[in-house]
Amino acid sequence: MGNVKSADSRENASGKAILNINENFEALFAFVLAFGLSAALRFIEYGFWQAEHLSLGAEPLMATHDAYAWLAGAKGVGVYAGAPFTAMIRWIHQITGMELGTVGFWLPVMTVPWLAFPACLLARVMRMTEAGVIFAVMSGSSIGFLVRTRLGFCDTDLVALFFPLAFACALAAWLVTQTRPGWGRATPPHE
Repeated sequence: MGNVKSADSRENASGKAILNINENFEALFAFVLAFGLSAALRFIEYGFWQAEHLSLGAEPLMATHDAYAWLAGAKGVGVYAGAPFTAMIRWIHQITGMELGTVGFWLPVMTVPWLAFPACLLARVMRMTEAGVIFAVMSGSSIGFLVRTRLGFCDTDLVALFFPLAFACALAAWLVTQTRPGWGRATPPHE
């Protein structure tokens, strides 16, 4: 029974078993890792936000004046009242029951890590799954984007990178499927 090998393992040249992970599981793992790292980047400042003077009652203060305009729009007040972004904030508020200020404070952590999805999906299509983690983290941590999507920055900057990145990844994935075999795709190792 000790010599029985599972379908998910093989032996290397030295005879030791190597785990052969399914490509879809590998892509899922890359997504979860990239998502976690992108969220962790936004948690770096959390300790500084624990100061008493940075909260008003149970709600943390927002980092920008724009955040208050968007939150007022979510309440149906001001020029942003009918904007899709305020509808998203209102929707999250209604589903979670969190105060609008709390939703605005945590919105970057809830939205920005989703950059990992198109990045990891493109990497999976190109059969370079590990590159998806690097691509997603580098996209989410580019200095301008990271500065504008920290805790308390409730603004449209949260989606300003997601849609262009998702479009570019979808276009690149489509182009890879339309080109001759081998172009742009890492060839799997021969067994």
